[in-house]
Amino acid sequence: MPARNILVINCGSSSIKFALVNEAHSQFSLSGLTERLGSPDAVLHWQRGGEKDSLMIPGADHRAALSQLLPLVQGAAGGKLHGIGHRVVHGGERFTQAQRITRPCPSTPTATPCPSRCTASTGCAATASTAPATASSATAPRR
Repeated sequence: MPARNILVINCGSSSIKFALVNEAHSQFSLSGLTERLGSPDAVLHWQRGGEKDSLMIPGADHRAALSQLLPLVQGAAGGKLHGIGHRVVHGGERFTQAQRITRPCPSTPTATPCPSRCTASTGCAATASTAPATASSATAPRR
């Protein structure tokens, strides 16, 4: 199986930290952060190889920042992004370790499909999954 490219993101209230992990490489293919989202000073910083760059994205929210970030990710991944992992800060009492987001919803006792946007009332620990069925749940290595 060829090495997979996995985008790992950590969304905060006004930031997105990210890294593109390739299983065959010891260094991130791409990494960086957006900060000050929602303000006139919003900015996207990234590093690819030894090169660093920044892009001002005044007033950008998380969606707008991702629309700038994802083309950079696709370029760094050679158009082959195999999955996205999202760090969830708090999964409550039910989710105490890495959890693959699946259907049916893991927090319901029946075969109820997972809501498209999980909330505290449903008990889901995240909002979406784009990882293929062959991807496994894992914690990204610290570098």
